[in-house]
Amino acid sequence: MVSTSHLPTLWDPVALFSHLALWAGLPAAVVAVVVAVLGLYQSIKGWSDFTKSAVSGYRAAILKGRNITSVRQRAVLRLAICSVLAVGFSYMLAVIVNALVQTAETDGANALFSSKVVAHAIVITQWPPVAVWTVIIGAAGIGLLGIACIADMTGLRKLMSFLGGLTCVLAWLAGIMMGIDALIGFALLGLGSQNPPPRSLLVTQVITAVLCLAVGWLLPKIRKASGVAFNSAG
Repeated sequence: MVSTSHLPTLWDPVALFSHLALWAGLPAAVVAVVVAVLGLYQSIKGWSDFTKSAVSGYRAAILKGRNITSVRQRAVLRLAICSVLAVGFSYMLAVIVNALVQTAETDGANALFSSKVVAHAIVITQWPPVAVWTVIIGAAGIGLLGIACIADMTGLRKLMSFLGGLTCVLAWLAGIMMGIDALIGFALLGLGSQNPPPRSLLVTQVITAVLCLAVGWLLPKIRKASGVAFNSAG
């Protein structure tokens, strides 16, 4: 007779399966496998039902919001949110770039662009001139685009759309190039290269790339929302 102290437990599933197969017979082992599969199925089904209910609730909320608001009201809300995010991300980019430049000027060729050093430089100069001008130019550009759409000033609207499109392209190019360069750096770091870039520099680079891509993604939405909000064609 086997003592209970020698019986396998769930902490050792392989031994438990072998014990069931040898001592209780194959049917018991099959039952154990079926029970495990059913438990896994119930877990997956539970998460699936939760996901479906969440998606259904989101769609219902969106539909209800569309029923109680007009197209122009939703466009005004999108314009406000995208404008605030775009100006905020542009400010963050300007502050980070200014901190990197200050670090490079201070330490020269031995500059260490770590996140701590950049954060310290950002705390010291939270509103450097370049960040102030970035916020002013961004807010003024969005404001001029809105005025052009309201007053139906085709020339000004096309000019602001061109400048916004150019900024969008530059932001996407900068974000993609920095992202690729950061991926190459992480690959060199993972392969154990003799002279890999510092991890802190790569993290800062990834953050900057994400901000650039976010600005590039928001600018077309601002142009489209502005046209719909102020009933501008084209």
